[in-house]
Amino acid sequence: MFPFYKAPLDPQNIKEDKSVRCNIGDSISQHLIVMLSTKLGEIPSLPDFGCKVWDYQFELLHKSHDFMIDISQNLEKTIAKYEKRLINPSVKVEISEVEVSRAFRKHPDVKNKMNIVINATTIDTKEPFFFRTSLFLSPISK
Repeated sequence: MFPFYKAPLDPQNIKEDKSVRCNIGDSISQHLIVMLSTKLGEIPSLPDFGCKVWDYQFELLHKSHDFMIDISQNLEKTIAKYEKRLINPSVKVEISEVEVSRAFRKHPDVKNKMNIVINATTIDTKEPFFFRTSLFLSPISK
């Protein structure tokens, strides 16, 4: 049986030992998603936990090299501090514009899509860890 709980957590299932379990890679991935979806300062007791991208959400910095470096460095620092099962995290951020069509709209929306790739090493087994996800940011008018 795997030692980690799979999200979403149901306290009643944990109490009755009926929760779905997952492996360490899935558990780390779940934690990284929480980091990425949390704005810095959103958790008062952990003001440096989260992702700086939400500070830039409505600014027109979507292709700025400085923006991508700032986000990457912020995530590397956050991962190093709050995900102790990983060492040497390396984060690559890329921003692109994508069209999103919706059945109820005549014209597609153009959105900023942030692709995030994280490479690290698991501290216990020294195995490589790879994580990739995308976030849609504020829409761009067209």
